[in-house]
Amino acid sequence: MLAVLLGVAQWGLRPSAPATSARPVAERFSGAVHSAFLGGFRPILVQYLWWDVEAAWDEGRHHDVLENLALLERIDATNAKAILYMARFRAYTLAQAESMPSRKLGQIQTAVRLLEDAQVRLKDEVTLPLLRAMILTARWDTSDDSGEQDDLRYRRLYENWTKRRGRTPYAEALDAMEDAAVIAPNARVVRRLLSEALRYRAMELALVGSKHDEAHRFLRRAVAIDAETPGAGATLGARLIVAGEAGLDGLARSEAGSCGRGL
Repeated sequence: MLAVLLGVAQWGLRPSAPATSARPVAERFSGAVHSAFLGGFRPILVQYLWWDVEAAWDEGRHHDVLENLALLERIDATNAKAILYMARFRAYTLAQAESMPSRKLGQIQTAVRLLEDAQVRLKDEVTLPLLRAMILTARWDTSDDSGEQDDLRYRRLYENWTKRRGRTPYAEALDAMEDAAVIAPNARVVRRLLSEALRYRAMELALVGSKHDEAHRFLRRAVAIDAETPGAGATLGARLIVAGEAGLDGLARSEAGSCGRGL
């Protein structure tokens, strides 16, 4: 019976190749069809699909990974695991495989949107905004080069993301962590990552936008969070860097007030 079920699942629920259907397999079979057809065999099929996801991932069968994850999401829409896997797969595996910056950003943007859409349905799932923040603060250029060329590639990706979305990735990452803090305000990992997101945003405001007062406002909040959790030293270091930038900025413009605030 198990062999028959898996054979039907392979033949009826998944296309044999990308060209067999213009729509994803999850769109061709509704949740009602899944329930009526699978019945008590659903846990077996779910387990089989997860095994196939892992195998396809290892073997580089990217289309099968996405198809299986889409089907898993449709079978159990209340389980965030498939969304998390799909977003991670797009943001890291598929984005790394792209050589064109526009296509790389497209994969990352798709991953972020998947998490945003899922959060609307799964309001209490804290892992969704957590992964979103991690993707947004990751280093998107994946070449082995280092130095100025590496920094230039990342800067271009950063600027193109900001143009596409109207906001910087660090601003969006902070929003994601704010969402996570609403869901799990006392979780240690959430507090630590929220503090880190505040530091990232503060450094961005100080170094890119020269908005030192606003940067200090974010850092003061990060200090307050770190005061109740281990690791306040990282925030102190960030505050010193921003203070130094403020002082140098004041010297460059011959503004005693800016120098004083930096000190």
